[in-house]
Amino acid sequence: MEIYKIKANDPSFPRPSFPISICLGSFDGMHLGHRRIFLEAQKEGEFGALLFDPFPDYFLEKRREVLTSTEDQIRLLSSYGSAAVYLLSFDENFLKMEAEDYEREVLFKLQAKRLVYGEDFTYGYKALGNAERLRNLYPSSVLPLYQMEGQKVSSSLIRSDLAEGKIEEANRLLGRHYEINGKVAKGFGNGHKIGYPTANMELGAPYFLPKEGVYGALCYSRGKPYVSIVNVGKNPTVGKLTAPKVECHLLGQNDDIYEETLYTAFYFRLRDEKKFPSLEELSKQLKLDEEETRERFLSL
Repeated sequence: MEIYKIKANDPSFPRPSFPISICLGSFDGMHLGHRRIFLEAQKEGEFGALLFDPFPDYFLEKRREVLTSTEDQIRLLSSYGSAAVYLLSFDENFLKMEAEDYEREVLFKLQAKRLVYGEDFTYGYKALGNAERLRNLYPSSVLPLYQMEGQKVSSSLIRSDLAEGKIEEANRLLGRHYEINGKVAKGFGNGHKIGYPTANMELGAPYFLPKEGVYGALCYSRGKPYVSIVNVGKNPTVGKLTAPKVECHLLGQNDDIYEETLYTAFYFRLRDEKKFPSLEELSKQLKLDEEETRERFLSL
């Protein structure tokens, strides 16, 4: 898969030597609605996607937590068979670009065989460009909103499920397991004292974290999956944290993985986070968590 970095107002854009369909959208979450757009584009042959770099909310300093980083989107698009990704620089000039200018300076210059997007797609200053307008200007496939059980599949709905700890519901809307990644950093070392050492994740992006609690997950270390117990929260038994963090105990993994990147895919929620009277009591609960996690993975 080719990756092209582009800017609006460039005299020309790099592009593949063969025509491709290009998917348009924000694609935060890469959920089933987005996947449907990619599948539609594949019907025309080779396809690619237009992404923003940085993500608009980063630039606007809204600091919204994301479901997928740009790197995640690129990785998933590659697995879906995308031939190309365009990373469009998001800057002050682009922020003020009118819909007509966006069409002329970006969309038309891509010389796509076809543009593929959802019926709620908007673009340009104050989002004055929309799907109906673009359909009349360029060969397009415009898809109706993707729904499940009469409800629109959306990033906001997935965030709502994650905020309530409804991991399995969020995964159903995503069409995959919700995943975050980050480097393993040193923690307080309390896990080692009770036989449950944890890999403390320094998140690779400002991910939207599930509701604080304990989860069953698969953690990928050096490309190998490990059944894991994952705690999202402030670890109240120790009481030294002021903000939620992610701690992963990889069952059967005893290697030193500090500074390595860990990928954590959430499968189910075990329980709420709670404060125990001692580390010994916490160890007893973690033993029960381990047993339940192993049993539930065996039944998947």
